[in-house]
Amino acid sequence: MDYFMEKWMQKIPAVSSLPCTPAERFAALFRERQKWESKELDPYIRDLRVPGLSSEGLLLKYTRRTQPTLDAEPIFTAR
Repeated sequence: MDYFMEKWMQKIPAVSSLPCTPAERFAALFRERQKWESKELDPYIRDLRVPGLSSEGLLLKYTRRTQPTLDAEPIFTAR
């Protein structure tokens, strides 16, 4: 498990190393992984500030949401 976590931390970039603009940040995140759950994306987008858009608004604008079943967690992919 420690090996997995170490490799995972190396693969996913630190928030401070990501671009500051929403479009560039989402592009960078989706280059790392094609599919994300909301709870996985949240740490990477919570510091983005766009007038008139909440975190949910950013997800609507820059991602495509799918939900395989009613009780499944939504999955976000690049728009």
